[in-house]
Amino acid sequence: MHKIKLLYTKLTTKLSDGSMDSHHYQKIFYCLSPVFLLLLFGILELSIIKLILSFVTSSLSVILELFFSSIFLLLNIFLFVVYIKNMCSAFKRRYLLLAFLIFPTVILLFLTTLFWLNAIIADIHNLLVYTFNLNLPGIFPYEAVAPVTNSLAVIVSLMMIFLLPIATSLLLNSFLPESLQKKDVSVKEKLMRLLRKLFVLSLIFFFSYVFSIIDKNNFGSISILTTLLSFLLTPKTILRLFSSVKDIESKQISEDILIKFDRIKFIYYEFIFSWSISIYIIEPKKTEDRILASAIIFFILLFTTTVIQEFLKRKKKNSFSGWVVDNENGLEEPTQNILFEKKFYLK
Repeated sequence: MHKIKLLYTKLTTKLSDGSMDSHHYQKIFYCLSPVFLLLLFGILELSIIKLILSFVTSSLSVILELFFSSIFLLLNIFLFVVYIKNMCSAFKRRYLLLAFLIFPTVILLFLTTLFWLNAIIADIHNLLVYTFNLNLPGIFPYEAVAPVTNSLAVIVSLMMIFLLPIATSLLLNSFLPESLQKKDVSVKEKLMRLLRKLFVLSLIFFFSYVFSIIDKNNFGSISILTTLLSFLLTPKTILRLFSSVKDIESKQISEDILIKFDRIKFIYYEFIFSWSISIYIIEPKKTEDRILASAIIFFILLFTTTVIQEFLKRKKKNSFSGWVVDNENGLEEPTQNILFEKKFYLK
């Protein structure tokens, strides 16, 4: 129980820290909310009612239906109120996109609430008919199942359209400096953030196009790109080419900058490895299949690397402690040699 409370505290703290990542997580959650609602309504709630209808008959069936329908009604009303409050809160804070993403779930919860209210009224009618033997026809409470589930399915498919660019924007946040990681920044900083993301996205599209025309026959051409990237992606090379800093060789590069450069190289090499597996081992014939296979392998590698990184960082005993030797002469070592394990960790 303590661990659950601790996890809940961490989640709420992260989602309310005002960072761009937290707002992206919220948007992704609300994009996926119709999926959760579809699972709740279409699998859990309706499955319970179907189970009751298949095993129990007569007035007992109606009583059980009425009981569970009332529970589901209260649950949907509770969720409806929560989402209404969240939407109003987002609107008041001028987070219009967030409010817009919450709105479809509000509509769906309104529909499911009406559905269960209608089912309860029908169950009450049927219970009165069974109890007092009234000469009235029974009412089937679930006529609106198909329209509601169809509405859920349509909204889910539409929300997936928004999910992809939001998830992409979340990934691009890792390329932003700390000063642009906050949600509430000036208009100028918002423009700078957008331009940086568009630049990174353009590079991604460029490399995607280049790799889409690479197969077994011309895979060796990647070595040119790799050599160029290895040459350019060093802090001192960038400083020499694009800054006015003098006497660079005597300067010491920030460790944070070194980590960022190494992270980019590491991700690039994992990408190359994924592409080589897709064309040499899986050998898809179509370019689309080759890109899809490479993307799946790449994200598996990236996820595995991240899990291993977090595991090693959380271990009480440092696995790389024997790799680091203190400078006994008291001289400053180049920053490139400091704490190997910190340099190569992916954040």
